[in-house]
Amino acid sequence: MGIVAVAPWNIMLSRWGLESNLFPGILILAIWALVASFDKKRLVYLAAFLFAVSMYSYGSSYLVVTVFCLAAFCYIIFKKLIPIKQCIFGTLIFIIFSLPIYLFVLINVFGWESIKIGAITIPHEYGERLTSVSGLTGELLWKNIYDNLFMQNDGQLRNTMEFYGCFYVISTPFYIFGIVKSIKNHKPFDIIMLFFLGNSLTLFFVYQDPNANRLNSMYVPLIIFTAVGISDLFKSKTAMVSIITAYAICFTGFSVQYFSQETRSSLSKEFYSSYDEAILKAEELSGGTKPVYDSTSVLMPYIFNLFYTQPDPNEFVNQAVINNRGAQFQMVGKFKNFEYYSAFEPETKKGIYIIENDKLDNNQKSKYETYSYENYTVVLAK
Repeated sequence: MGIVAVAPWNIMLSRWGLESNLFPGILILAIWALVASFDKKRLVYLAAFLFAVSMYSYGSSYLVVTVFCLAAFCYIIFKKLIPIKQCIFGTLIFIIFSLPIYLFVLINVFGWESIKIGAITIPHEYGERLTSVSGLTGELLWKNIYDNLFMQNDGQLRNTMEFYGCFYVISTPFYIFGIVKSIKNHKPFDIIMLFFLGNSLTLFFVYQDPNANRLNSMYVPLIIFTAVGISDLFKSKTAMVSIITAYAICFTGFSVQYFSQETRSSLSKEFYSSYDEAILKAEELSGGTKPVYDSTSVLMPYIFNLFYTQPDPNEFVNQAVINNRGAQFQMVGKFKNFEYYSAFEPETKKGIYIIENDKLDNNQKSKYETYSYENYTVVLAK
């Protein structure tokens, strides 16, 4: 718990709302329930339900959870840790609650028609994310493993910080020792965690570009193995004080750098800070009728517009102009009075513009009526 409390991965994860960040949290609960069920057998039903729920949190769960549950089921049956009847009933619970997501994957992989049962729909989408995966071998595979596993750095400021890593680079020898110790112990908990880690590591072989978000299930067992590796050293007071001091120094250094104004400024641009204020101001100035041109480099800007202005979904479906309809990532070019991906041409095309602050010079600021926010400016070109 001490490592989790000071781990940069856990701290940075808690500060932004990404759907994949739900995955490790649900897995922790599921694995706790599974291990606890070795003593309290009925908890296997809760574990089965939680593993099924985790399938809806992120795409990597399709592989990690499926293979893990198969391996854990075989091991539990072989070791007779839980009666077969309860295992079978737990398996049925898992199948019932995870079936919709498995059907969703099959429909979109094999191009089957959508399924609709009353108000429930399992849709055939325009595209699927298998373009993000492929078998990797050789130099790139080793680089991905070295960067993400040993150096704990995926190169993205929103996920990791160079030098510190996801749970500090000094943890690497500890978790290696913890893995070796767990293999030797060969107890049910150790085996379950080794299965969990092994399944998570398979993601290196399927993702073209693995990062902390895609590999997040891996950090749960790694942190546990780090604690296992450190535990024996804590028998020595000198070693205990040295390790605690080392983590305290790392945590202090990370905190100073991560919460600095420089890092905060860089992250504010990555997370489009103040873009919501610009959208709402542009909407106010337009009165819902005057044209608003989005000249920012925001990825899929219409999503933010929909979130903050809350139009009728049916209105969006009927009126949105999609430039590449049928593509995997459909780009909305225009909706109502908002036009996206527009060049900044206030002299020739009058209206309201949203643009990044650093793309607006002082002459333009003085020539037009402007409303500036942290990273974006609304320009009124009459």
